[in-house]
Amino acid sequence: MTDSSLPEPKSTKSDTPDRDRRCHYRVDDQLHFDFKLVERKTMRYHPASELFTQQREQQLLAELSKLDDEGQNLLRDIAKEHRGVAIYLGLLNRKTQLISQHLCQSQSAQHMVKLNLSEGGLAFNHDTALNVGDYMAVSLGISEEAWQLFLYGRVVRCLAAVPKGHQIAIAFCDIDDEQQKQLTRRVFKKQMQSHRRKQGLE
Repeated sequence: MTDSSLPEPKSTKSDTPDRDRRCHYRVDDQLHFDFKLVERKTMRYHPASELFTQQREQQLLAELSKLDDEGQNLLRDIAKEHRGVAIYLGLLNRKTQLISQHLCQSQSAQHMVKLNLSEGGLAFNHDTALNVGDYMAVSLGISEEAWQLFLYGRVVRCLAAVPKGHQIAIAFCDIDDEQQKQLTRRVFKKQMQSHRRKQGLE
């Protein structure tokens, strides 16, 4: 995974087999990001969320995001018969989002990390090297959108970066349908934002 916003690697040599390369659209993003190295068997018995000490704000983000996703289909069905009701419910949903944004402003900006995101994985810079094949639990979030994901991933590339550190690329593992939908929406949103900037619309 190549991230134009991250330092260039010192070598173009990759330890990643061709079968590990994912053909997904990649976008530059900035998210609350954390990871923990785990053993492979951990993925079988524990959801990734269990491995992070979640603050109340993070728990709120995850629950609001889940409720919002669950309500989208219902809102579309209501709009077919009662457009005015759907618009009103959409306004209430937006109101809830604004309240959650205010409550979650205590999340520190120092945990925001620039990374390169796709539906199949991500790339980021890290001070120390990681071993190709290592497994990790990953926390991704953005407070202003009440969006939070906890995933597992496997290191597929680790290259020395200029001027320092290492560029780490991981492929997500065992993603369920709901997590995949959230990733797809996030990548699509960033793609559209990038397109609008290029068109001078932002």
